[in-house]
Amino acid sequence: APVNAVPRSTKAAGETPAVQEKAPIPETPFATFDEVMERIKFENDIELEVALDRLKVVRFAPQGELVYVASSDHPRDMVRRLKSFLEEHTPFEWTIRSTAEVAAPVESLADKRRRGHERQLDELKKHPFVAEALKQFPGAEIAKVTNPVDESAQSGDVVPMPAPNA
Repeated sequence: APVNAVPRSTKAAGETPAVQEKAPIPETPFATFDEVMERIKFENDIELEVALDRLKVVRFAPQGELVYVASSDHPRDMVRRLKSFLEEHTPFEWTIRSTAEVAAPVESLADKRRRGHERQLDELKKHPFVAEALKQFPGAEIAKVTNPVDESAQSGDVVPMPAPNA
């Protein structure tokens, strides 16, 4: 499939190669917008993370294009900051644009998280013990869902206890 990626030029102005060869398209570290968000979280850019959490991405092309649904609640500098972040971490010149026309419903990361949480609650309510507890206490609600800690996967030093004297 042809790719319309435009790698940023690293040559000085006026330089031309002696032989015109088709340059290979550089690799990108981000295959999806979720991977972009993971990197933003890793770098602890909280302002950008919060701004993009509700962004409804219509199209994400890893070689330099992002189209999102326009919204008045996005920060004014969001596009500039996102473009700067992407161009710092990829070899491409990014095109970021908004659209008001969407062929199908688009979810933001926050919408996906909320839907996942609701699905988890629905599954939990089907558990026999939980269903019985909710039946016994009318009006009760599940306030919080936590997953147990897998103690076998803990990191750090584990010191064995000394064996008792026999």
